[in-house]
Amino acid sequence: MRIDADLQSWRQEDFLRELALLLQTEVEKIRFISAREGSVVVYFVVEDPDAPNPGDTQISELSGNEKTLLLYQWWVTDSDNMETFDYDIIDYKIYARVLTNDNGNQEVHVEQLFATDQDPVQPIIPPRPLITNSGGQTIESGKGYRDSTFAVSLTVDDNNSAVAVGPSYLVLAVALLATLLMFRR
Repeated sequence: MRIDADLQSWRQEDFLRELALLLQTEVEKIRFISAREGSVVVYFVVEDPDAPNPGDTQISELSGNEKTLLLYQWWVTDSDNMETFDYDIIDYKIYARVLTNDNGNQEVHVEQLFATDQDPVQPIIPPRPLITNSGGQTIESGKGYRDSTFAVSLTVDDNNSAVAVGPSYLVLAVALLATLLMFRR
C-alpha cells in the first residue's frame, strides 16, 4: 500500500492502529513486513482472527484474506468506510503466493491480484477542428486562429446583492462573426 506521507514523520504504530480500527481487528493480527520511501510504501499481512466471540461484528469475524480484500474493495469503490482512515492511499496492490508444480518441483511464485496483462487504458481524444495534431499529442497552434478581445462589463445591484453580467450585444455580434470567419477557412 502506498500512502501519502513522509517516511521520516510516518509512525508504524499509528498506521497499524488505524488499519486495525478500520478492519475491526487487533493490532497484533496485522503483521508488519516493511516500509520504504516513495511516499510511504507499507507491506503488511492481515492474519486470521482467533475464535469468534459472541459480541463480534461481521467484519471482525472475517479471515485475514477476506479483510484484505474488503479493504481493497473499499479503496477501489471510494467507500464511506475509508473516511475514518487517517491516511490517503495513493495505490494499493494485493499479492498472493502461488504454489506451482513444475516437473515434480514445487515452487512458490508471488503474483499481483487484479492486475491486467493488457496495455494501460489510453484516453480517447476526439479530433479538434482547426487544430492539427503532429503525430501524438503535440498540437500546433497559431494556424487559423486570431487573438480576440472580448469586453464584458460587470455590475452589482446593491438592492439584492445579485451579480449581473451584461456583455455588449455589439461585441457578441463581432465575436460571432469572427468565429464564423475562422471556421470558414
